[in-house]
Amino acid sequence: MFDLTKEQVLQTLKNYEKIMDRVADIVEEIGFIDTEFDTFEEDKTHFGEDTVYVTAYDSHYDLYDAVSGSFPLDFLFEGNEQHKDWYKNKIEKEKQELLQAEKQMQKERELSELQRLKEKYE
Repeated sequence: MFDLTKEQVLQTLKNYEKIMDRVADIVEEIGFIDTEFDTFEEDKTHFGEDTVYVTAYDSHYDLYDAVSGSFPLDFLFEGNEQHKDWYKNKIEKEKQELLQAEKQMQKERELSELQRLKEKYE
């Protein structure tokens, strides 16, 4: 048996529409939509305990080419200036961390090679 009344279902649907409109706004505000992945896919939005999971696809060339991401649920209740470009900044930070890790690995390889050469010629 379904435990909701017709009025409760209608109210839930009305609220869902408002929530999805806000999610679409946030997807643009945080910089998740870009020139390649330019269309928010509302049907693939999922809500976790503290996170909203979203998908964008490339409407120009390939509807099957998509990218997924997430943002904190709290963004639904904040103004745009509080999280503007959050996603772009997050991606840039991840790129910087990856670059730093690659540099560290390269440095370790060089030190290892120097150590090997030192042992060889001593």
